[in-house]
Amino acid sequence: MIQEKLTKEQLMNLLKEVEEGKRDWREADLWEWLNIAETYEDFPTQLLSKLYIWLAKSRFKRTGYVDAITSEWLKAAEQSEAISAEVTDIYVDQLYSMMRHLPLPRRFQPIRETDNSVTKKETAGTYFKAITEFQQQFTKMKDVWERIKDRVLEQQTNQEQMNIVAGMEKLYELEDMFQKLERRTKRYLDSLQGIYHSVQLYGELLNLLKQIEAFSKKWHALLNPITKNIKRMRFMSLKKWSA
Repeated sequence: MIQEKLTKEQLMNLLKEVEEGKRDWREADLWEWLNIAETYEDFPTQLLSKLYIWLAKSRFKRTGYVDAITSEWLKAAEQSEAISAEVTDIYVDQLYSMMRHLPLPRRFQPIRETDNSVTKKETAGTYFKAITEFQQQFTKMKDVWERIKDRVLEQQTNQEQMNIVAGMEKLYELEDMFQKLERRTKRYLDSLQGIYHSVQLYGELLNLLKQIEAFSKKWHALLNPITKNIKRMRFMSLKKWSA
């Protein structure tokens, strides 16, 4: 038997029941209702946005990240100003998860003055690998941050948002450290072409490695899961982190 298409009024009432927690649903149901809603040109924007945000939340909860499809739903949901805060919350959740899984080495193998040039270059290669892994992840994080930065900086309505602001500020500082590490490592390797390497460059290199290790240790210590089954992460006293 072919099921009759819901009228606009029927669908509006159904969605209000969902919003009030009076009706259970699956992600497939949301898909079906969205397809029906989009056939009505005058379907209320706010209800349409709610469908998009519910789909986005459901997919994000299932996958643990904002993929291309979820991103499109979030953009569509932002048609309604009333939904914008919920969109921001999802991106904040994603940033917490990305911060938790940020590839930060807890310890670098130091280049020893007694190492031969081949070993020194191999060790330096591990630094470049760590730099690349951090930059790749942090670039993705900056893309997410740019989507919500203005809104979060303007509002900062809760502790999570304030922690995200503080966390991103610290990571921009870390990015600067990694960029300096890349430059110092390259200059140090260039100095190996001569008979003697630069003592100053060697000292600067070791100092940067220690700074990044100290940052990494503190960063990992501050990550604190809310519960085992929630991916969002909080930071303990991150705003009070003194450089």
